[in-house]
Amino acid sequence: MTRRRELPRELQRAVFTREQLEKSGFHGTRVDAKDIIQTAVRGLYAHSSLEITEYSLLWTLQKLYPKAWVSHFSAARMHGLYTPKHPADVAVHLTTLLGEPRIRRDGITSYQSGHRDSELSQV
Repeated sequence: MTRRRELPRELQRAVFTREQLEKSGFHGTRVDAKDIIQTAVRGLYAHSSLEITEYSLLWTLQKLYPKAWVSHFSAARMHGLYTPKHPADVAVHLTTLLGEPRIRRDGITSYQSGHRDSELSQV
């Protein structure tokens, strides 16, 4: 029986994409192994030992979509605000500027906005 190669530490400690896995020298089918789980967002994976949180998903999505920002219920939860009748395990919410491509990925609720820079805050 062939022993499966361990993932690098940076992939064991973060949510990652198939492309990031391949850049680390692994074949893309490695995501089908038993020690890899698919997250609630299509195309994002994690080592089975990692506790997947909304924050860890948003961290990876920020890298994938640098022009998008966390919004709506996800932003409220990130700021510790009360979100009535909205479970934490639903899709993450991201917004892009009008005119930018809309994010179309299962597990993400995407919005578009014509915001002003003064209306955004970074945490």
